Amino acid sequence: RDETEWIELVESGANIITGADTAAIIAALKKAAIMDPGIFNTPLYGDGNSGKAIVEVLLKFYNS
Repeated sequence: RDETEWIELVESGANIITGADTAAIIAALKKAAIMDPGIFNTPLYGDGNSGKAIVEVLLKFYNS
């Protein structure tokens, strides 16, 4: 593909968009081979606790 909905991953360097260009795919593979695995430790989409936070807000509203 030439585009993605997951722009956060591209901006963080975790994904590379190459399209169907052979040279771009090879360059991306070479870059991925030396990529720091720590790049995947950044929580781009929150901490996984949004449901709990929403319930807490709703309970406060209901109980007030």
